[in-house]
Formats: sequence, C-alpha cells, structure tokens
Amino acid sequence: MATEQLEVVEFAVIMAQECPGVRPFQLVELMKLARRHGRLQERACNEQVPENHDAACEAKIRKLCEDIGCTPLFSGDPRGATVKLKLPSGRTNDFGGIGVCVPQ
Repeated sequence: MATEQLEVVEFAVIMAQECPGVRPFQLVELMKLARRHGRLQERACNEQVPENHDAACEAKIRKLCEDIGCTPLFSGDPRGATVKLKLPSGRTNDFGGIGVCVPQ
C-alpha cells in the first residue's frame, strides 16, 4: 500500500475512534478541502496573492469541523500538512504534537 493510502487509512481510523458520529463523506470532503488549502499555501509561497486568499476555504473547513466535533488548525507552510485537527482527547500524530494531520 502506498504511503498516501496509509495516511488516509490512519486518518479514517483516528477520526472514527475520536469522533464516533463522523461520516465517511465528511472525511472525504475534509481531505479535499485540505488538499485545496495546501495548494493555496503553496501558491502563496511562489507568487503574490491577496491577503486572506484562503479565507473561503478555511471557512468551509471550520464549518465541517464544527459538524464533526473538532477544531481546525491552519498552517501557511506547504511543506507539511497545512490543516491539522485538534481533537477533544488531545490526540496527535504530527511531530510537533499539535494535532492530527489531515491527508492532502
């Protein structure tokens, strides 16, 4: 299994354990939005973009996370996960111990 597939499986398992009411379509949508957010951050590193260029994407992620029962954490550094989730239990899977990375 490819590394990307393993990340998706790990993310799905963590979310099922931590947020029992989460639906598969919500996770798929969250990963799509995280991928979009990552691309927006990469673009911001490579060219001049308007301030708050990512506001609409982040608003969608916030709303989805509210429905799921977690809090999004955003990063502007596209070298890693630009969207992480703060879970009620405090569980993390990133090197900084901040949150759970949303696969892009």
